[in-house]
Amino acid sequence: MSQFTTSWPVIAIAAEGFTVASIETYKTFFFPHKPRGKFAGKPILFPEHLERRKRFVPLYAGIWALVLGHLAWALLG
Repeated sequence: MSQFTTSWPVIAIAAEGFTVASIETYKTFFFPHKPRGKFAGKPILFPEHLERRKRFVPLYAGIWALVLGHLAWALLG
């Protein structure tokens, strides 16, 4: 982000957003059966949603590809 702006608040907000997005992606898709945060230690009440989540993986991967593709395009262009 520092390649595109000199504004420290913009750089900080963009970095925080990317950090949260990457951490949540990691936790959601690599540990899908482990409740996190305030739900840790509680039973999974709707396990059918874990299977339904798999249908959205291609869309989620496409969004990440779009974000990273735009980053590469911006850095190279």
